[in-house]
Amino acid sequence: MPGKEPAAHMPPAPETLSAEARAHLAAAVAMDAGGPIDLPTMRPFVEQIQVMVGAEQRKVHAVSVTDDVIAGVPVRRIAPTSGMVDRSCVLLNLHGGGFATDSGSLTENIPVAALSGLEVVAVLYRLAPEHPFPAAVDDALAVYRALLADHDPRDIGVYGTSAGAVIGPQLMMRLKAESLPLPGVLGVFSGEPDLVGTADSLSIFATAAEAKVLTDAKWAYVGAADPRDSLVSPIYGDLTGFPPTLCLSSGRDILLSGTINLCRALNDAGGDAELVVYDGLPHAFWSIMLAPESDDAFRRMSSFLTRHLGRRWICHPCVRFGPEDSLPPSKGKGYRVTRVQPPRRITPMAIDFEIPPEAKAVRERVRQWVQDECIPAEKALAEGRDYKELLAELRGKARPQGLWCPFIPTEYGGMGLGPLANALVQMELGASHLGALSMNSQGPDDATMLTLLAHGTDYQKEKFLKPLLDGEKRVCYSMTEKAAGADATGMQTRAVKQGNENYLLNGEKWFSSAASAADMALVMAMTDPEAPRHQRYSTFIVELPNPGYIIKRDIPTMGIEGPLAKVMGGGHSEIEIKDLEVPAENLLGGEGRGFDMGQHRLAYGRLRHGMHNVAMAQRALDMAAARVTSRSTFGRPLSERQGVQFMLADCASELYMARLMLLHIAYKAEKGLDMRQENSIAKVFLAHMVHKVVDTAIQLHGALGYSLDTPLAAWYTHIRAQRLVDGPDEVHRWTVGRNVIKAYQAHGTTAFAAGGDLL
Repeated sequence: MPGKEPAAHMPPAPETLSAEARAHLAAAVAMDAGGPIDLPTMRPFVEQIQVMVGAEQRKVHAVSVTDDVIAGVPVRRIAPTSGMVDRSCVLLNLHGGGFATDSGSLTENIPVAALSGLEVVAVLYRLAPEHPFPAAVDDALAVYRALLADHDPRDIGVYGTSAGAVIGPQLMMRLKAESLPLPGVLGVFSGEPDLVGTADSLSIFATAAEAKVLTDAKWAYVGAADPRDSLVSPIYGDLTGFPPTLCLSSGRDILLSGTINLCRALNDAGGDAELVVYDGLPHAFWSIMLAPESDDAFRRMSSFLTRHLGRRWICHPCVRFGPEDSLPPSKGKGYRVTRVQPPRRITPMAIDFEIPPEAKAVRERVRQWVQDECIPAEKALAEGRDYKELLAELRGKARPQGLWCPFIPTEYGGMGLGPLANALVQMELGASHLGALSMNSQGPDDATMLTLLAHGTDYQKEKFLKPLLDGEKRVCYSMTEKAAGADATGMQTRAVKQGNENYLLNGEKWFSSAASAADMALVMAMTDPEAPRHQRYSTFIVELPNPGYIIKRDIPTMGIEGPLAKVMGGGHSEIEIKDLEVPAENLLGGEGRGFDMGQHRLAYGRLRHGMHNVAMAQRALDMAAARVTSRSTFGRPLSERQGVQFMLADCASELYMARLMLLHIAYKAEKGLDMRQENSIAKVFLAHMVHKVVDTAIQLHGALGYSLDTPLAAWYTHIRAQRLVDGPDEVHRWTVGRNVIKAYQAHGTTAFAAGGDLL
């Protein structure tokens, strides 16, 4: 038990262990009597040991070590200097050290870099207790994002030991929460995904002093965060979509239980997780110099990591991986150098375009709902029916039928639809401007619900998320500023902390959609102008009305608006923020995370616009077809004229491509794959697609289409904004074009940036 010394309850070391390992175990027992060391003494002591061990490792492994800074975060680059090096792949390491010291940025990585033939980027993340959660994950995320600029995510591997094996899964959860692509492989080497309780192995193998040090370190790292939050303790979250994971531990590891539990949970979630446990060895035993068990562990780590990356080199003279075990030795030394470059998909399979029956069923229910209830309600609204009364009636019918918040988990009262089923539903709801409103999935409320679900505290979820989910309140999003435009990092609105109680915000916002109808606002403001560019901004929840949040005007636009536009949330407001006092408890997601959360919500917003565009374009094409089949000119039906048929064919082609784009993106979202390139391509294409189809429908209606007797003219004036909102065409085309160049430089083909994963 925790109070006992190892000598009182630890059996002798197994005879199967090497002499080096047994000597280490004996020395560790003798050293336990020394008691804990204070942190200011421990850090330089640990670094001194690491440098000494690293120097010994470099006598065996030929590597270079360079200190660098990536995205404002200090790192160590460890690169092999002998053998053949694969520059297209990279490994990101998160070192151990109890969250409070760096005990592995050298010693964990020198052997791995040499054995794998890959560069290792070790993140020197900020340490606790000075920098509690999520500082370390923020630093890891910043470096990972930077690596994505030059690497396909499948060519990036992430691994860590001890504390780093905790931060690694936390990083995976963060990437999922922000819809960023996950790496190609994960290594969890003696980790604990549950920071709530005390693992069984810790109770068994740790002395009282060790248990106290480890427990204190854990809580110093957790800080004010909720340990049951899945971003803190991944074991409590959705682990689907994790990359192939090696969980490696040992029989006397204080974190053995945590490593086993994570491996089991990953496999239960349908993942590919492999558990390797070495008998009789202590926590992070691979730090034992010269022990054969350490050499074996490093080879196993390197083999797993390289085996699951997009390309792998088998290049070290004394390493054999997988099927190469049978290779005969080369003349004079080791094994021959072999490059293995397997296909991305090992097992050939047909592409299945069959929509799952349950998704088909829910789509049909929603389609019927829109046709039978929402479109007729539009006419009643135009004839003077009270909007609030009408919407309450629609929602009163929809929610009892289970047609409510499609993308929200069932435990929060939603339909719990995944990306594919939600895409199908949204492609029906957009046929009516009352569709999304009737099922409480309208923007910008929908993206805010998702943001609060992923990043909100329990208090924020109860106070702000619950009324949004119940349809009792509306929200707006205040990010855009005149001074910044499409460059969100140019925002000037400032938030200054006043003690521990409040933040004081001052600045201006522009085109805050739905502000006139909102009961609360999400406001992004700069909290740290000296931080790295994407970590300067934070997001605050502001209750409205508020004397510090002044709606100066609703900006007139070219969009045709009826008398109910502001009530329905269709306006775009200019805001003055003057001495706006916000309680610290209304800070969403922590300081410095505003930009990342903003990109996450905008990514969903772009797709939602695109999904609704498909529905609007389909309705416009149906109207056009109805018009040309019922109208004759010069003695012949319009539908028989070849020119008219060509116009309809062009529209059908555009809609076909749009649907395929959205379904492919939904597929990638279901699989947790990188979809940023496709998102930008689709955002631009879908905005132009709906413009072309509606414009064609107007043309085929003639003067009637230009009038306001059909919805076409009003639609036409509103959809022009889609080439500007959520990032203008030019920004997305710039991003797509850069990725085309990067793909060619990295792979010798542009296919990876042009839907190549479909090949």
